[in-house]
Amino acid sequence: MKNITETEVKYLAGLFDADATLVWNISKDNVARIHLVFTQKEDRFMRLKPLLDKIGGKTYPYVSEKVWLWQLTKRADIEQLLPRLIKHMIIKGKHWNRLLERWRQNRGKSLSDLRAKALRRYSKLSREDVGPLKPKNRASWGWLSGFLDGDGCYTCRYYKSRNQWQMFISSQIAARDSIALDMLKKSLGGDWHINNRGYAVWHRGCSKGHSAFVFRYLPKLLRHSRMKRHQIEKLIHTLRQRLSEKTPMGEAIV
Repeated sequence: MKNITETEVKYLAGLFDADATLVWNISKDNVARIHLVFTQKEDRFMRLKPLLDKIGGKTYPYVSEKVWLWQLTKRADIEQLLPRLIKHMIIKGKHWNRLLERWRQNRGKSLSDLRAKALRRYSKLSREDVGPLKPKNRASWGWLSGFLDGDGCYTCRYYKSRNQWQMFISSQIAARDSIALDMLKKSLGGDWHINNRGYAVWHRGCSKGHSAFVFRYLPKLLRHSRMKRHQIEKLIHTLRQRLSEKTPMGEAIV
């Protein structure tokens, strides 16, 4: 594993809180291993690949070439990376730490069928208990950018027929993981609620009335972003253009 900075680890902690999975891989002789797995659409994956290459692991097309998978399986890599990630995670910190400890306890052992099933069941139950290892008042910019790269949406649209702009940042996640939206609200403002489908949804306006926020905070997200830099840049540029024009011009920007 090549040297990665703590800022890069914080970014990965946010991204993996959103999109990565730590899974049990139990061999035919019932030896339990844990694998770190991350999948993403090809275009965004390729923007992240240089950072993943610094860590190691395997990279290959998953199902189709439109979706790619990265997997970390080597014991030494797991031991080096996971403790660094876990201390910065907001959603999966406690969960991943429990799985890491359980793996260390059973590493190299041939388990009974009953014990192997119990490990899988333990993992599912553990995932329901979310949260960081230690309470956090604010998230780092690396974590915020990584999480929004994974589960965020930067919206910048102009409806010509209504002469109306939509400019905001949002995130929609499982209700059990809403602790992440609490952190977004503390760090970036906005608000969140549970929608009629049972998902937790966070929304932060970025229109003219929020220009101070956009020009102060979005460049900080942009500095760390790897997969959604273009969307952030478009939002900043469009707001700056709107403030310098009397009326909206041009086509929709999405």
